[in-house]
Amino acid sequence: MVSEIYDLADKNKSALFWLGGDFNLPDVNWADLDIIGNQNSKSTNSLFTEMAQDLGLTQIVDVPTRGTSTLDLLFTNNPGFVKDCSLLPGLGDHEIVSVKSSLYPFRKKPTKRKIYLWNKVDEAAIQKAAHDLRLRFLSLFSATSNVNDMWNFLKTEFLKIIDEHVPTKETSTKSHQPWITTETKKLIRKKNRWFNLAKKLNTGKAWKKYKKIKSECQRTCRQTHDKYLNNIFEEDQSNKKLWSYIKGRKQENIGISDLKDKNNILTSDPAKKAKLIHDQFDSVFSNPSPKISADFDEKDRLPTLNPINVTSRGILKLLKSINPNKANGPDSVPGNFLKLCAYEIADMYQVLFQASLDQGIVPPDWKEANVVPLFKKGDKTSPENYRPISLTSLSCKILEHVVHSTLMSHFDKYNVLDNAQHGFRKNRSCVSQLIATLDDFANALKKRKQMDAILLDFSKAFDKVDHEGLILKLEHLGIRGPLLDWIRSFLIGRKQRVVVDGVASPPTDVLSGVPQGTVLGPLFFLVYINDISKGLSEGTKLNLFADDSLLYREINTPEDSATLQKDLETLQIWEKKWKMEFHPGKCQLLRITNKKESNHIPIFHSWHPHFGN
Repeated sequence: MVSEIYDLADKNKSALFWLGGDFNLPDVNWADLDIIGNQNSKSTNSLFTEMAQDLGLTQIVDVPTRGTSTLDLLFTNNPGFVKDCSLLPGLGDHEIVSVKSSLYPFRKKPTKRKIYLWNKVDEAAIQKAAHDLRLRFLSLFSATSNVNDMWNFLKTEFLKIIDEHVPTKETSTKSHQPWITTETKKLIRKKNRWFNLAKKLNTGKAWKKYKKIKSECQRTCRQTHDKYLNNIFEEDQSNKKLWSYIKGRKQENIGISDLKDKNNILTSDPAKKAKLIHDQFDSVFSNPSPKISADFDEKDRLPTLNPINVTSRGILKLLKSINPNKANGPDSVPGNFLKLCAYEIADMYQVLFQASLDQGIVPPDWKEANVVPLFKKGDKTSPENYRPISLTSLSCKILEHVVHSTLMSHFDKYNVLDNAQHGFRKNRSCVSQLIATLDDFANALKKRKQMDAILLDFSKAFDKVDHEGLILKLEHLGIRGPLLDWIRSFLIGRKQRVVVDGVASPPTDVLSGVPQGTVLGPLFFLVYINDISKGLSEGTKLNLFADDSLLYREINTPEDSATLQKDLETLQIWEKKWKMEFHPGKCQLLRITNKKESNHIPIFHSWHPHFGN
């Protein structure tokens, strides 16, 4: 049957594809395409999950249709058509799947906005304006001047220069595929005119002319499409355009869906949707009070880090390496301008950044974030199923790179970061974590031993980091004086707003968490969880990648299981003290052994009723 589906899809590549029925595949979690059971053979389950991936199909039934199992499935290559999927009472032991779909997929109408045409800018003129500003700035300010006054002056002058020297245009509210060029647009309009004329005249000559223009239009569209794809594979190292193309092929450009509020009422108003998602993001913060009391070992206390000396040469290097395609932060100063005028800006930013560090003050603009919600999975009408993408000041990120480099050099000098930490570090990744873990597992199997591994997942980890707790840890690690004041200013008093369809929610205070969308945020998270493995028993290992943890130990006796249970409870004590939370529903026990009978001691279920293996 699967081969017939492939043949059908191959013959109808541009068609809307629906495939439904009782597939009897209860082992597959279709949201993640993971195999979570063993009622069917692994090859059978893999055959269907691979088919869905190969053909770009989305399975839209996400509720059990028989008992607790989802057996009746519906696949489509265009989930944007689906308006609703629900169940009706069935006549037999299966419920009826009811799907409401639109005749055409909903397309989000682009918001009309002003964009700057940086490819048409007079580079010499704008650099001359930035040079003149540099002379004025250096005559007015020094590193002892008020940092907020300096930044407000620079921001105002930057935006004034941009408005005066960079041509602009307003974006169209029409949606076009990215490979549609000016030439193809003209041909499409010409084809449409001749189609209307041929219908009106209804003569052989008119229809012949229309078909000729139609063929020319199709040929040109294919050529521009092929050229666009070739450019993606040849030039796009980040694969950003590739994934945008794949998403476009699935025809799911619906933006933020209508959302349900607490009363289960749908709203389509952008301002209300922004408020609903904003309230959801705010709800995950940890409570700043009571303050955490730390009892660090004074033997581990590190010497004070020397003050940071900002150089124009270092700032110039960072400015020149800016990706001009990065989105602006709330201050509206674009990367194109910073990179184009890097030589003129470097001296001004050196004075500004040095003043910011010496005074321990971060300008309010740099502590704001525009949050773009991104759908994860599940019900699109639920605000809980969106995760935040924060857009912060590009200028602040330049200074963050300076601070990050200094902090990492200090931490590397004293071997601060645990070797078990594999995320957000140079020469360490999920691959290095996987190699280390698999090596331990392979050695256990080689010795015919049993290894029990507990997969732990923090709940909203980056949002729950306690600011004062993080500052305590940084102070113990040698970050003191004006630099610690700067970090305190960077963390505390931040604000965020959610933007939906060009409409922003009112800004609210960020009560906890490391700032997402920043350079320092990931490093601060590593520092915060760095001591999580302290107090674990000898022989128990903990591997970390960002907020994912793997706790494992070789199990030979009931005492080994009890020790692993004790270590799990040690982690629980740590999470409660530092206001973090493990997500019980995402924590699992994995048993690795090649013995016929394992040392099965289900002691871990006492940790939480939902904890499973």
